[in-house]
Order: sequence, then C-alpha cells, then structure tokens
Amino acid sequence: AYVDLLTDEDKIFLQQTLDYKINIRSKLNLLFSLKFRRASLLGTLSLKCAIVFNRLYNMGNKRIAINGQFTARKMTGQERFAYEIVKELDLIVDAKDWVLVVPKDAVNIPKLYNIPIIKYGRVKGSLWEQVYFFYYTFRHNLLSLNLCSVMPVLKPGIICIHDLSYKVNPQYFKTVYSFISMLWHRVLFRFAWWFSPFILTVSEFSKQQMIDCYKVDADKIVVVGNGWEHFTRIKEDETIKERKPNLFSKPYFFSLGSLAPNKNIDWVLKIAQNHPQYIFNIAG
Repeated sequence: AYVDLLTDEDKIFLQQTLDYKINIRSKLNLLFSLKFRRASLLGTLSLKCAIVFNRLYNMGNKRIAINGQFTARKMTGQERFAYEIVKELDLIVDAKDWVLVVPKDAVNIPKLYNIPIIKYGRVKGSLWEQVYFFYYTFRHNLLSLNLCSVMPVLKPGIICIHDLSYKVNPQYFKTVYSFISMLWHRVLFRFAWWFSPFILTVSEFSKQQMIDCYKVDADKIVVVGNGWEHFTRIKEDETIKERKPNLFSKPYFFSLGSLAPNKNIDWVLKIAQNHPQYIFNIAG
C-alpha cells in the first residue's frame, strides 16, 4: 500500500533489505504506515538505516555493539547523526543482535524500546573507546558500529567517517591539541581503510574524497546521508521576531554551525563587515 510513496532507488533498497532473512518485513511496513512516508528528496532515515544493516547481515550472523561515546559529549553534528541513527535502528533491528554501550557518565542517551543499553566504564573521551568499549567488544565477540569518526584501533569495526577535513584541510589545526587530533584521526582512518569491513559516510562528495585521497575501493564505502526527522520534534518559536526585533530589522542571512574553522564563520564575519546593509545572524 505504501510502495507508491517511494522512489525507484528506495524500492531497490527496500527489496534488498527484505531479501535477507532478518524478520523486518512487518516492521518496515509498520514504519511506512505510521510515520516514515517519503517526505523529502533525501529519503527517510529509516530506509538509510535499512541500507546499513543490509550490509551488516550480508556479512553473516554478526552481533553488533554500537559505540555510545556520543552520549557523553556535547550534541553537535556528528553526535546528532549518531543519536538519530540509533533511534531509527531501534525500530527495525532484532534486539538479540544489537547492544548500545555507553559510558557510565552518559547524559544524552536516546530512549530505546528494542536495543538494550549497557553502561560500562567511567573514563571520558577517546580513552573510553580505546579501553572500555574495546574490551567490551573483545570480551563478547561483537562487531562495533562507530558513528562519530572514531573506533577502537585494537579491534576495528564499522566506522562512519563524516569528512576528510583532517586530511584535506591541515591548515585548520594550528593548536597543539588540534594538531594531535589531526594525527590521531589520520591513523584511525588508515586502520579503517585496512581493517574495517566497510565504511559509512554522509555524502557522495566525502565518498569521492576517500577514493581520490586514499584510493579506497568504492564498493567498501556506503553513503548514508544525514536525516531530517528530528526537526519534526522541534516546535517553532513564532515569538522570536517580537522578542528579538533587532535581528530582523534588515534583510538578513542566517548561519548555523560550530566555531570549527571548516564551518567558515571567519568568512561570514568578513563579508558582514563589508555589507552593513544586511544583518548576519549566527547560531550554533
């Protein structure tokens, strides 16, 4: 009844998913019937998740541990991506094959109904992934799914590499901390090319960069674009123009992002200085 809501590409993804014996036909049908009708040219996040575990189950009977370190960090782009992907996976996977492992100090844990959540280890940052998360996957013989560009180097798993800024924009990493971070991510990415069963990324552009810069086999890279569904949970603030009239007193431009150099906030500020006839609003 819902096939007409899908593009030809979506139909292929859906059919490939249903071809695997993973007991999700009724679950996917329910998803389409309730709320995941096609709503943008980007496709539904649930179908993108279907692409991910399509590849996972093609590898055989693997049990998956999701790297939950993102739940202990400030919510920015990559953390939002991981948070939403996990919420959608929770609706369409078998609980016995999945677990979300999070640090004991996690604060942004998604509410899940299917995938069990394990709190394990207290250390912060990447050290948690390299020690506690590694040990958990090793002890329980699990394949890791890492959605924020970092994975255990001693037991590489599936990793989502969002971009290659650490490779193509070294000029952005000028401080000692950022320089060490750049070197660390370059090492991780090398391990991904060599040992990960496959790699996720969020755009065809990033996929092509990986192919050009590292000569990665194109078949090893799976594009799973960013979702939009979280916007359906955000209520519009219709009063902002009344409360902040100065933000809208002239024609305006709006930029959303962090202060990371690759977000080009410095460029926005320079343009703003040369165009006083406009207002440049920045949030993030």
